[in-house]
Parts: sequence; C-alpha cells; structure tokens
Amino acid sequence: MNLGYLTGFSEDELKIASSIGFDGLEAHAKTIEDPSKAKELAAKYGITITALAHYDAGNKPASERIPAYKAVAEKCAVMGVGCIATLTGGDPDKGLEDNVAQWAETFKEVAKIAEANGVNIAFENWPGLRGFPPVKSSTFGFHPKAWEMMFNAVDSPVLGLEFDPSHLV
Repeated sequence: MNLGYLTGFSEDELKIASSIGFDGLEAHAKTIEDPSKAKELAAKYGITITALAHYDAGNKPASERIPAYKAVAEKCAVMGVGCIATLTGGDPDKGLEDNVAQWAETFKEVAKIAEANGVNIAFENWPGLRGFPPVKSSTFGFHPKAWEMMFNAVDSPVLGLEFDPSHLV
C-alpha cells in the first residue's frame, strides 16, 4: 500500500511528497508532458505514481473521449502506472439509462485500449453536485444502481471503482 495524494505532476511536488513521508502520488495526466522523464523523476524521489487522473469526463461524445483516454493509457504504459482514475461524466438533463448508454459507447472502446496497455480504469464515486437545490449531477457513477448498470453494459476486467469515502459526506 502507498500513502499519497492527488496532485499535479512536477519535480517540486515529488520533492515535497518525499520530504514529508509520502511514497505515492496520483498525478493529473494532463500535467505530464514526457512520461519517460516523469517515470525517472518519480524513481529519483522514491515516489510511486499510483494512478494517472483523467477527470475531464464531462458530457462529451465518444469521438472526443476515446482518443483522450487512449493518450492517458499510453502514458500509463510508458510510466508503468497501472490505473487511470476518472469520473463517468454525464448529461445532468438525461436519466440514468441514457447516461449509461452514452458512457457504454465510450467505454466499450476505452476498455479495449486499457486492456491492450495493461491499465485498469477506476471510476470515482464523486456525485458532482454543485449549487443550490434543486441540483443536478455532472456525473452519474456514484451509487450502486449506476455501478450495476455500468458494469452490465460493459463487462471488462479492467473497469472498476475508486472508493473515496469523503464523497459520502
């Protein structure tokens, strides 16, 4: 087990994490320009990159989402990182069934890409609720019914959950 936190990737952040006793980081994928160099820097400071975070899920079509996840999976493969942490995204004006169908269109392909790169994908249980009531969620994958529907729609061993208990509060 690694003790770490979510952050942007930089040599300064690696120095800080190492100096205060952390041995892992979940790094935002968009902050890593050169994955080979990032791997070397993390090793230099004794930090394991436990996951690359890709939280730009939003309500985008599969044609935009698939190439973005492919790029993150390829970074993971170069760095030896075994997991992409992400959100389901979704359209707050659509119901759960429509959102799962849109998600499945993307993740049927993304799961194949992840498998080919030896990477798991972990969906965070963040409800994405903002503003004052009534509120709508910008993501739908934060409850058991959604998880059951998701994993029935796309049956892949690389798809799973990232459990963050702070999102239950």
